[in-house]
Amino acid sequence: MRRTSLTRGSGGLVGAADRIRETAKWLTVSLAAIGGILVAGTQLSDIGALEPGSRRFSIGIIAAVVAAAGSAIVLWATTSTATAPAVSLTNLSSSQPPAGTRQALNDASLCGVYRSIAELKTTYEAALRQRRSDYEAWLADPQDPQKVAAVKRADADAVSISNDVGILLEVAAYQALSHRWGVNRWWMMGGAALAAGGIGIFAWAANPPGPATASVVAPGLLKTPTEATVQLTSQGEGVLRGRIGKRCGTPLKVLVLGTADAGPDLLVEQAGCAPTRFVLLPSWGSVTVMDH
Repeated sequence: MRRTSLTRGSGGLVGAADRIRETAKWLTVSLAAIGGILVAGTQLSDIGALEPGSRRFSIGIIAAVVAAAGSAIVLWATTSTATAPAVSLTNLSSSQPPAGTRQALNDASLCGVYRSIAELKTTYEAALRQRRSDYEAWLADPQDPQKVAAVKRADADAVSISNDVGILLEVAAYQALSHRWGVNRWWMMGGAALAAGGIGIFAWAANPPGPATASVVAPGLLKTPTEATVQLTSQGEGVLRGRIGKRCGTPLKVLVLGTADAGPDLLVEQAGCAPTRFVLLPSWGSVTVMDH
């Protein structure tokens, strides 16, 4: 005896659900391509000019973390959309059905002649059990006309109810996926904005202003040196301590060699300190010219 298949073909809603998943995938690919262009277009060659412990260094680290978090959010939202869980009669009839399926549950036409999802589920399970029982009885005596008729009748009943169940599950699954996509696309956009902002801020932090970078690497022409003292801030201590030496006391005695756009061009001239030339940024400390 040939059994009737209960497997449904791909309908319009199945195709629409596949298009949602494809949209989520290609949107992620597009955002990744834009991110690659942003990274390729930013000048990161001056990242070595960042001083560990400096304000720009800290901002750069935070920006990199923000960019990574944004990328992770985009990936999570895409994965959440593409791997939406299956919808079944069990979770549709539970006290907490999948989000977005309320419209399907409140549509009386989707339940057929049944008053509720729970009644449809109970009837469907009973029909499947009856078909199984009649089928096993027919296998024990395949020549009995009554058992042949019973198994055909049970199979027809199960298939009929299965059609109602299939339509309901297809609509509910599409609505659940559509709802999930509606929420996740905003997460994707937010994550993309975070990633783009983090990349931009990191590029800014990794590229100090031209005059400041130039004055550190190649200070301007020397002028008549002036004696002065420098009171370092905690940030200045963190940046310069490794250069001037741990035994170098403060305030520092220095010679003012000139003035760059980023700050005064100084040379440490103090016993117990390593001779160090640097441009004093405002966040590193303050300089006081000594009177003669």
